[in-house]
Amino acid sequence: MFSRGQARADILFSIKARHEVLSVCIVGDHRRVPGSTVTMLAAPVPHTMFSKLGLVLLLTLALLNAASADLCQTDTFGDITAMPMQLNTSYIEAGKRDALVTVPSHLVCPYGYKLAGLKVEVCDADMAPRVRIRSVDSALVHRRGLLFINATVYTTVYCRQGYGQ
Repeated sequence: MFSRGQARADILFSIKARHEVLSVCIVGDHRRVPGSTVTMLAAPVPHTMFSKLGLVLLLTLALLNAASADLCQTDTFGDITAMPMQLNTSYIEAGKRDALVTVPSHLVCPYGYKLAGLKVEVCDADMAPRVRIRSVDSALVHRRGLLFINATVYTTVYCRQGYGQ
């Protein structure tokens, strides 16, 4: 199966975090290749505060992402019994604490319909933001979490035929 110049080697990796040693074990095939040996290489992993802090931060972000049970708050304004129209999902960028969500009222309702109501739901990963609708076409959002990722904004407008005429 193996020619004289070939060797079959299995490489095994193991990390022993408790002892902070990274071990690499190369195991040769003793039966087919004369003179093959088992070699153990060990190198210490540097013990630094940065690596521990990085690991804690990575695990925290992974848990936040894995939970993915976004915390949301919804606010409504006006007549929400009219014809609903779901707008495209929008996002509040990471790092931004306060945002104004605006609805272009002249573009969302079909011809002959007027904007009658608004529902805004904002979801964040770690803490529900505060949402306050100011008028039928705008809402204020205040994010209270860590701001590491984008917040998601779901907007529904309600249109009524001949509203206000």
